[in-house]
Amino acid sequence: MKSILFSVIFILSGIANAQDFKTYSESTENGFIVYADNAELCPVSVKFEWGLVNMKPATAQTVFVVPAKATKFKVTECTRTDPKKQSKGGYKTKYNFGDITIQKADDYIYDLPFAKGAEYQVWQGYNGTFSHQNENMLDFSMPEGTAVHAAREGIVVKVVESNSKNCPFKDCAQYNNYIVVLHADGSYAEYLHIKKDGAVAEPGDAIEKGQLIAYSGNVGWSDGPHLHLTVYLAGIDKKRSLKTKFRTGDGKTTEYLKEKSTYKKSY
Repeated sequence: MKSILFSVIFILSGIANAQDFKTYSESTENGFIVYADNAELCPVSVKFEWGLVNMKPATAQTVFVVPAKATKFKVTECTRTDPKKQSKGGYKTKYNFGDITIQKADDYIYDLPFAKGAEYQVWQGYNGTFSHQNENMLDFSMPEGTAVHAAREGIVVKVVESNSKNCPFKDCAQYNNYIVVLHADGSYAEYLHIKKDGAVAEPGDAIEKGQLIAYSGNVGWSDGPHLHLTVYLAGIDKKRSLKTKFRTGDGKTTEYLKEKSTYKKSY
């Protein structure tokens, strides 16, 4: 039997990416099986780029979704096409949080992400000129230490709160502190720039809408104290940010928030 030469390259993508995730292979009599371990609290999508000689994958599919907390999950299998010839098997992967097969989120109405009675300006809105070009993201001007409340119920899947450095340049994105919450429809909310050790919620927590989850800060890619909020669907190379409506005022009005407008939460 001819041998199989094998190589693997792993590539991560995204800011809040899947760190507790890996793929690996085991040889079979006629090829190899690819498995994945996903220790994350949410699904992870992984995309394969095959480098195969005299081999073929079991399916033309290149993107697979691995469930949360999965061990030795069988992703796919590759087999030799001509048993008399030498074969070579290799692949590159990109992977990130979430199930990228979800194409549409619910028409959910979000709560403002701060306490009842508080009032803050949207400093940068959807498609903002500083760092939100072609993105549906919101920045609320807030003093450091402002209470951040969940805009929607969900499961906390990621918390980073160890950083303290900030600057107004993209290079400082590596120092972002954040909380990521998975919603029932497969979308996520990312609460960004929380203060060092400012998280109240912890990974695995089931949180309710309106619950205190963190305190805002001025950490990471930031030129002033604020809370950055993005609601998004997962993607391999980048998240697909969503434009969402919020309850404002006494809660009876629902609207898309506008840049440079100030909103009060009276509910």
